[in-house]
Amino acid sequence: MRLSGILAAAAITISCVLTPPANARSSIVPLFLTAPEEGEAADGFVEENDAFYSVPVVSGVTVTLAQRIAVPGSVITRYVAADTVLFQATSTEGIAYCASSNKNPDDPPQYDRMVRVFVCLRDDDRDGAFDRALTTGGEAAAFPVMQDGDNDWRALDEPVPYTLSTTQPYPVNYSMQFVLRRAIPKKDVVFVALRIANGDDAETISYDRYELDSKGELELFGGQFRVTGMTKDGAQFEMMRPIPIRPVILGKTPARAFYVPG
Repeated sequence: MRLSGILAAAAITISCVLTPPANARSSIVPLFLTAPEEGEAADGFVEENDAFYSVPVVSGVTVTLAQRIAVPGSVITRYVAADTVLFQATSTEGIAYCASSNKNPDDPPQYDRMVRVFVCLRDDDRDGAFDRALTTGGEAAAFPVMQDGDNDWRALDEPVPYTLSTTQPYPVNYSMQFVLRRAIPKKDVVFVALRIANGDDAETISYDRYELDSKGELELFGGQFRVTGMTKDGAQFEMMRPIPIRPVILGKTPARAFYVPG
């Protein structure tokens, strides 16, 4: 994986995040990126409801805590264990690093998606130690999705040192999966679902209709795929160009629960 390319894409994403007025609620967006060099295309005929392409989704930068941290929440204190790996995020106040938290101070590092209280940390003076923290609710989604909350960043009693890395992976196997939902040979049309997966646990994010061009091709998030054969039961795909390194950001719209911006 070319980390320089991943980090360049991260910088572009950060610069595109809009900063709301100072009195606005806090918005925190996990920053993950596709890793196209590790993507996999299906070999052979793809039946309906099977994936024809998947690509890992990674955090280009992580940090590891040197010690346990306690952060007062809205109801109870939340804990992040020593040696927890945190993913990078953008916030209305700048770069942050976040992780699922524990209620019990003696619990090990937490990566269970059903734990929906995140702790996010900031190092405002960039001295290698976190000095501010925030707790925020999350959605029970396969991928980290945080709720907007009060802009309640609190100063830590003592700075908490951390180790920053571009090679230490976030220890959850996220991926984007493109699934053939339906093929209509007479109209040169395929219906494709986008799923976000956490290991074997996946949820559908979007479901769209694609008309093939004169070459029998369709474009998905910058990747190009050719359908070389199609029946009512499925299709044969050829990857012409993989999906490039690009941010993967889950947001909400009034029309559907989550979406990945194209």
